[in-house]
Amino acid sequence: MVTQPGSSAGRLKRLTNAAINADSAMMRMDGLAADATLLVEDLSDLVQGLEPAVERLDEVLVDIRVEFAAIRRSRENVDVMLARVSTIIDLVEWALAPAFAAKDTAERLASVVAKLRRTLKCQVRKQPAVKVAPVPAVQLTPMPLAG
Repeated sequence: MVTQPGSSAGRLKRLTNAAINADSAMMRMDGLAADATLLVEDLSDLVQGLEPAVERLDEVLVDIRVEFAAIRRSRENVDVMLARVSTIIDLVEWALAPAFAAKDTAERLASVVAKLRRTLKCQVRKQPAVKVAPVPAVQLTPMPLAG
């Protein structure tokens, strides 16, 4: 059935289609509004959940500052301790210097004695040994300890 553009039946059909389209659009808008409402509710819940986290974050930052201050103090204490240990090592080296010098002298003396023994053994086989005057002992001077 063909309707004429100016007829009341055509007008009624156009109005009916427009009403159906408007109703359909309104139903879609209601669906979008419901989805938007759910989204806003979810965002509200998320913000409410973040508020305590932000407050806790402030507490964590304060705790971190306290821990860093303690680490700084510990580092300063370690620096002081290392300086003291270095001083102790220097004193020990100073105190042991004569002992190291005596050790070097004793090693040289042992080397000389070993060489003499080898020489004397060779000479004993050829001729009788000659008496050698004893070598005087090495005198070590006393050193006062740091005081």
